[in-house]
Amino acid sequence: MAGRGAKPGERRGGRKKGTPNKRTLYLERMKERAFDPFEITMQIAAGEVEETEVVKDAKGKPVAVKVPLSWRLRLDAAKELMQYIAPKLRAIEHSGPDGGPIPVTRIVREIVDPRNDPED
Repeated sequence: MAGRGAKPGERRGGRKKGTPNKRTLYLERMKERAFDPFEITMQIAAGEVEETEVVKDAKGKPVAVKVPLSWRLRLDAAKELMQYIAPKLRAIEHSGPDGGPIPVTRIVREIVDPRNDPED
C-alpha cells in the first residue's frame, strides 16, 4: 500500500482554489441587486420607504395603497443605526491600589533667572 496519498504540494478533492462558497455567492448576488442593509435601514429611519397595504375600495375590490411607515418602526431603525454611528458609553470606575484612592504626585518646576541668582 505504499505510495498512496497526495504528494507534497498536491491537492486532491475539495473545492478548487478561487471557487466561491455559498455565503460569498449570496453576498455577490445581493451586491448585484444593490442590496445594502445599512442603506435600507437608513431609508426606513428617514421615512423614505412606504408600506403597501391592501384595502377594499367602495365596490369591495382590493386595492394596494401606499402608507407611510409607523413612527415606531422608524424609531427602531434609527436605534439600530446608532450603534454604528455613535459608540455606546460605559461607566468606568478608576481606583488606586487595592481599590483605594488614586495616588497623585505633584511636580513643581521653578524657573529662575540666572542673572538674579541670590547665591552669587
